[in-house]
This record gives sequence, C-alpha cells and structure tokens, in this order.
Amino acid sequence: VIGVIVLRISGIYLALVTLGFNQAVVLAIALAGPLTGGFQGMSVPVPRLPGVPPELGVCWIATGYAAVMIVAAMNILDSRIGLAFRAMRESEVAAEAMGVDLIRYRVTAYGLSAVYGGTAGGLLAIILTYITPEGFGLGETLKVLTMITVGGMGSVAGSVLGAALLTLSGELLRGLSVSQEISNGVLLMLFIMLMPKGVVGLLQKLRSLLSPARPSARGADGAA
Repeated sequence: VIGVIVLRISGIYLALVTLGFNQAVVLAIALAGPLTGGFQGMSVPVPRLPGVPPELGVCWIATGYAAVMIVAAMNILDSRIGLAFRAMRESEVAAEAMGVDLIRYRVTAYGLSAVYGGTAGGLLAIILTYITPEGFGLGETLKVLTMITVGGMGSVAGSVLGAALLTLSGELLRGLSVSQEISNGVLLMLFIMLMPKGVVGLLQKLRSLLSPARPSARGADGAA
C-alpha cells in the first residue's frame, strides 16, 4: 500500500519518505505495549526440530531459508522481472521508452524487498530469542545499505559477500570503542566514492586483468 503511494517520487525524496515510514512503524510498534511489549520488547520462542539441539536447529533453519531465498533471487534476476529491474537501474527514461511500467516494477521491487527483509527479521528474532523496536531503527537500515554497497549493488553474490564481511567486521569491532554506526557510515562513504561497484566489481576487474587475452578472429586467420 505504501509503495503505490510513495513510489511515484524518486531520488532523495523517496529515501526520506521511506526512512520516515520506517521510524513511524517502529514508534507505532513501541506504543502498542499490550501487543508487542512496548519499548521493553518481547521474548520469542525458539523453534525445535526433532532430535536436534535448539541452537543447531535454528542454524539449520536460517541456513536453509537463506539458500532458498538466494536461489529465488538469482532466478528473479534471470527472469523478465529482473531484466526490467536492470533496465530501470541503468536508465528509467530508456526503460520506460522500451515499455517498462515504472510504477508497477517499482512496487514489485518494494514488495520483494519487504518479503526478504520481513522474513529475515523474523529469523533474527528467533536467533536472538528476544526482539525490541530499537533493533530495527535507522542504524539497522544503514547497516543493510552498507552491506549491499560493500558487496556490490545489483549482484546476489555481492549481497551475500557484503553481509558476511560486515557481520565479521562487526564481531571483530565488538570489543573496541569504535561505534559500529560510525564505522559503517565511514565504510559506506568510502565505497561509494572509491569502489561504487563493491567487492564483486573489484574481483571482476581483477579477473579480467589476469585472464589471458584471446586473439581476435582476424589475427587467427592471418596466423593461419
């Protein structure tokens, strides 16, 4: 519903509306005390698999879900929907000229991101066994955006790699006095300025430089 309303705007205005909606939802959940536990949050029961310890069972559930959603994302990118997404990313004007319904595919992208984000938040709740409204504020949004930027936008492999790198660096910085929000913000700015295609883009560039150049067909005929 919110996508149909706000996705008629773009650029910085869309980002501001999205962030404002995020903060409004977090505040609404916090104020719904009898249902959600308010600012104190609520405990979450841990699902149990028969014959499997609870911690290992949660790990299997999260890993299995991640594998299914990664395969789904790869299939979406290879489909007509993914082609429309890539065309919109390169140039919305050109995409619309080729017959892409911008509003329709924007709402589709918005809905898909909500599915991924919502179910991932549910998995995080059962992993932590406790959930509060503060855990899904602006800091978490910045963290996810940094993961995508570091890994490489528009790439499933980049999203996975960025999430792994940011999670590992967060654990390494946990014992230091450096704030994760500050480090994520600095990292985000550096990658936007110096490596806009992320780690995946850098790896692809290195692979193209290291791979031997193939001779052209004309050169091969001349040698023959």
